[in-house]
Amino acid sequence: MIRREGPQSGPVDRQAHYTLSAAPGQPAHGQLVRDFWLREVDGERHQLRRPAAWAMDTTDLDAAEQAGARFVRILDRLSGRSFWASIGTIRARGFPVNRQLCLLGGEL
Repeated sequence: MIRREGPQSGPVDRQAHYTLSAAPGQPAHGQLVRDFWLREVDGERHQLRRPAAWAMDTTDLDAAEQAGARFVRILDRLSGRSFWASIGTIRARGFPVNRQLCLLGGEL
């Protein structure tokens, strides 16, 4: 968690992977360094188990590519491991995932 001061309500807790605002044409999460889009993520939230893969927002991927990124590097904050691939490989081998909010034993 990142602790920030809110404009009117005092301290506000925010998840570290959220960005308060992104520059136009830039990914909302992570940062661009040369031709890499760098992301630090929590592997328990962003790493799929079956099939083993990393989840990312396609809007961010599009914005990173349009801003000049050719590669994605993911650092898992929990394990300290780093993963990278070209955006071309991600587009060729990636697949859409629709994550819906669900409750165990109940309905919305």
